[in-house]
Amino acid sequence: MITDMYQSLLKLPDVLDTDFLRPLRPYTTYIISALQKAQFFHILPPSNLYPLSPRELPREQFVSDFADGDGQAAANTNAPKKKGRPSRHDKVKKSRDATVALDKWLDRTVYTYQPPQVANNEAPQPVTTHILLSHPPSTTRNNYREKKSDLLEKLEPNYPYATEESGRAALERANQGVVSRLRKIDEEAAANGMEIGGEGGERTGLRRVERAADEQGKLGLVGSRGGLLGLLEGAGIGQDNGNEIGQE
Repeated sequence: MITDMYQSLLKLPDVLDTDFLRPLRPYTTYIISALQKAQFFHILPPSNLYPLSPRELPREQFVSDFADGDGQAAANTNAPKKKGRPSRHDKVKKSRDATVALDKWLDRTVYTYQPPQVANNEAPQPVTTHILLSHPPSTTRNNYREKKSDLLEKLEPNYPYATEESGRAALERANQGVVSRLRKIDEEAAANGMEIGGEGGERTGLRRVERAADEQGKLGLVGSRGGLLGLLEGAGIGQDNGNEIGQE
């Protein structure tokens, strides 16, 4: 104990001079005297000389729940655990177990399929994905088609005989906006040596989006009514009723 702290401890009985603390003075005096007789204190120089090593002890000490390196949890047996609440170690263990179980489930449910072959191109390599992607999501697709039909009916209720100019203009602006953004993304990707889309040949990528947008308003084409809204039905692929059109 440093000297100034020792002096403060010796003065402690004199500090207990209030009505509430005065009964404690004789007990405090007795304890200090007993410690002095037992030579319990190891007196160090004053604190301004920094006799302690380290000079300043930390106010708080953080004890990690995990050991360094291997990441294994080090259980703190002395820390009380609140009832009904999992500890940090329990939460991390539960999340780790869930991740491992998910990885095993993904490994068990892989699905490999052969993409369609594009004319004048080599046979594409098989694609491995999840079993849930092996069949189209029918419910989501039907909901999308229903909402798309409602939108087109509101924009162009009498298509193709009489069209609302405002509805047709709104569709054109939306189509061109999407095409412009995809062109910008494609340019930035090319500048970084990457490619956007194209894995499925003419069925994917920017060129198909551009063709689908260009089909809007052209009767007889898949995307004649909605442009990009007809991608699900095959707009922009370049085929109509089995006959190739729009090939460069």
